Amino acid sequence: MTGGRPIRHGDVRRHAPWMVGGAMPADPASAVHPVGHPEPAPAVPSASSPADHWVRCALTRDPDALARLHGGLRKALVFLGERFADPITLDELSRQAHVSPSHLSYLFRTELHTSFKGLLGRIRIHKARELLAAERRLPITEVAMSVGYGDLSHFEKSFRRLVGESPREFRRNLPGAGRRP
Repeated sequence: MTGGRPIRHGDVRRHAPWMVGGAMPADPASAVHPVGHPEPAPAVPSASSPADHWVRCALTRDPDALARLHGGLRKALVFLGERFADPITLDELSRQAHVSPSHLSYLFRTELHTSFKGLLGRIRIHKARELLAAERRLPITEVAMSVGYGDLSHFEKSFRRLVGESPREFRRNLPGAGRRP
């Protein structure tokens, strides 16, 4: 094999916690390659899943986490965080990142363990949750449009898949939300 030291349990726990039944480190950015679970995501992902970490990195431009990424992927995440409400194609994103579409797709799969569309959807739903909580009188259709969904039905299906409840139920279940007749 290689002349390097063998892989130890601590290395696996830090870089691939799902293999030993542990959770991601408290700070996912502390791992060299914080990656998602290779199996399909559960119906209601945990609030601190690796994909959610990358959503936060894209929206906040976390310099420590972004610095560990390939330059093209870093540019793509920043672009997604800034322009999530716009219609974005892989071709457009790859032009912004200065890499080919196939290479950018490869980078998303290998470094983030998600597709660019999957991450874009998570960013949009994250922002929708924020809007639903902050602007309680804003109609759900306007929330959907403002985060980049042109179709209310698609928004509601995506929201339910990622959050586990409809946007209306989410808003109704917020602390301090009064029940409407």
